[in-house]
Amino acid sequence: MKGLHEREMENVIEELHALGYYETNGKTLKELYKQLAFLELTKVEVKSPHSSWF
Repeated sequence: MKGLHEREMENVIEELHALGYYETNGKTLKELYKQLAFLELTKVEVKSPHSSWF
């Protein structure tokens, strides 16, 4: 049976993989969360031609 920490690591890694990030080996859970937050914050959807400069 996997512990909570292991399941949480797997979930974060799955989310990172979905965003195209695969450099997860040897990283701590904190480092993975930081990378996930960075990727989610930098993912900008352009819905208006006025915001295409993002």
